Amino acid sequence: ANTSPPGRLKPFIIVTTLLLLLAGCGCFCCYWLDLLDGGEEAYGIGHKRPFGTSRHPQLPVPELADGFPPPGRFYQEQVRQLRPLLMRGAARQTRAFRMWDDDYFLQLPLDPNSSQVHVETTKKESRQQRTYDTPFHQFVRSYNTSGHYMVASMPRFLAPDFPLPWSLQCPDVAGALVEAIVWFSSGGTSSVVHTDAVDNLNCVLRGNKTFVMVDPAVHGHRVPIDRPEGFYSSMDVDSVDFRAYPSMADVQFYIAHLFPGDCLYIPFKWIHQVRSYGRNIAVNLWFDTALVRATDNCNEERPDPAWLIDTASFKGFGYRPPHRPVRRDAAPGRRSARLCGPA
Repeated sequence: ANTSPPGRLKPFIIVTTLLLLLAGCGCFCCYWLDLLDGGEEAYGIGHKRPFGTSRHPQLPVPELADGFPPPGRFYQEQVRQLRPLLMRGAARQTRAFRMWDDDYFLQLPLDPNSSQVHVETTKKESRQQRTYDTPFHQFVRSYNTSGHYMVASMPRFLAPDFPLPWSLQCPDVAGALVEAIVWFSSGGTSSVVHTDAVDNLNCVLRGNKTFVMVDPAVHGHRVPIDRPEGFYSSMDVDSVDFRAYPSMADVQFYIAHLFPGDCLYIPFKWIHQVRSYGRNIAVNLWFDTALVRATDNCNEERPDPAWLIDTASFKGFGYRPPHRPVRRDAAPGRRSARLCGPA
């Protein structure tokens, strides 16, 4: 019997075989190229690993075990010294921590036209990605399956659930608030490596987050912020190539793991990259301490739960902070040194 394939199938079989051979050769070549590359032995510990690994051991961010510090202490020990601080359980007393889940969100009486929120379409941040606005309820119904990510100014209908953190309950600091942002996803998000033009306080309400940070006064010159128009880096945060960025091999990183209720202070211009895990909701507040002239009228006795975000005034995204180079222990409202913030 003739077992050869019909004539019309022979070209298909030949083409398929060639494609498989080429694919195999491609994988084989990539394997040998990786070997020839030398890997970490040639380029250092952290080559082709996620952002946050180098020859130096990772450093833990200092922690406070019992919530927010009082404003005066926070300003003197953290803000003026440009020292990050992880505050365990600081947001646990908020209504947002107790109530924010999908059922709560969906029972809010909202008008679709006045409850629009801003949504990103990729969980691995790209500053070129497509974004859109949608009614909040529509986002809540779809985020678990769409993979989309809400990154929006605090909606007015959620603001009463989140009091101004005790560490910021000062008249001068309240006058320096720039923006409050809600970050809401099904998890698995990762940011670009970037800096903020102002100080940042980030509170996790659901899920976990990991912040990888770099002290700009020590290693800032080694981290390539090569997109100065947005103050971020184009490096791949999942596989940092030390051939392209050799200075990264000498960077030392600070690590902060946040769990529900934890808050992290990120000082002005500290370089950072963020990953989220599990269904994730966080609120961050940006504030410009260059505008703070005094902290002697702060609420030092105890947190005031009535000092809510929806009663505060924010400068908004259009705000352009003054030129603020960085130096530790600068006088209030004056900072100077070598790493400049954006205009």
